[in-house]
Amino acid sequence: MKPTRIISLACLICTFSFAVGEESTGVFKFVNAETAAVLEAYRGATGLELIVASNVREAHPITLKSKGPTISSGAARLIERALLEQAAVIVTRLNDKQASVTYNDKLKIRAAPDTTLK
Repeated sequence: MKPTRIISLACLICTFSFAVGEESTGVFKFVNAETAAVLEAYRGATGLELIVASNVREAHPITLKSKGPTISSGAARLIERALLEQAAVIVTRLNDKQASVTYNDKLKIRAAPDTTLK
C-alpha cells in the first residue's frame, strides 16, 4: 500500500473512531485508494462486521473527499455511494451488526469527476 493511502486510512480511522451509538465528526480523503482501505474506514465509521466476497479485491480504486467535518453516518453513506458508483461494490446491511460486501463486474462504473462529494 502506498504511503498516501496509509496516511489517508490512518487519518480516517482515527477521525471516525467512536463509541457505539455515538455520532462523531471528522474529515476524510481517499485518492485512488484500494477498496480494502475504504472498507476498513467504512467499518470504523459504522461499527459493522463486514462479510466481504473474495472478488471484492478486483474492484477499481476509489477517490473520495469530504468537504469538511462529516458525521460518521453521513460518511458511511458517502462511502457506500462511492463504492457503488466508482468500483461496482455493493454494501448490503444484513442486520444491525453485519453487512455483506460484494463486487459486480457487470455494473457500469464512473470515475469521480470531482474528488469532493457533498
